[in-house]
Amino acid sequence: MDLFPKRMFICLPVAAPGVEKAGVELEKSASCLKLVHGKNYHITLKFLGDIGQAVCSALVTTLDSSSRPQKVECMIKGLGCFPGVENPSVIWAGMEYDSRIMDELFNFGEDAAVTAGLAPERKNFIPHLTLARVRRGTSVPPALKDYIKANRETLYDRCVLDRVVLFESVLKKNGPEYKVYKQWELA
Repeated sequence: MDLFPKRMFICLPVAAPGVEKAGVELEKSASCLKLVHGKNYHITLKFLGDIGQAVCSALVTTLDSSSRPQKVECMIKGLGCFPGVENPSVIWAGMEYDSRIMDELFNFGEDAAVTAGLAPERKNFIPHLTLARVRRGTSVPPALKDYIKANRETLYDRCVLDRVVLFESVLKKNGPEYKVYKQWELA
């Protein structure tokens, strides 16, 4: 039996083994970071939160019947932080892509979520690959800040984003476990 509510999100999985180069450097500061494992790399199109079965069914039905956007090629390039390198909470790798296609991908998920009864997104969509989150109550060492600044233009990998996935996120002590609920191949 499938238990609801489920903590879910819509995303584009990213296969980018070249990012491991940055991951090795981030591991040196693991005491202040929660690292994202490469198998969990993704671009979030829409975080849904805890949703019930009716909303999930409506979402899947809408996505099943929607025209699929096309695949998009991306370059994983540069490191950065939210909100900024001086006091980061998230460390990410940047992306270069066809913005028209990426907007269509965002709208594919966003429109389905709104149709299913969820609130529209208030924040601007900024595609990025989260590499680590800074642990609460800790600060990033100056050496890591310098590394991030020195690698703002580094090309880490190229990849093709070829599917949209609805993931269930199961929170565990060692980090979230993502389970594919359903996926849609892109045109």
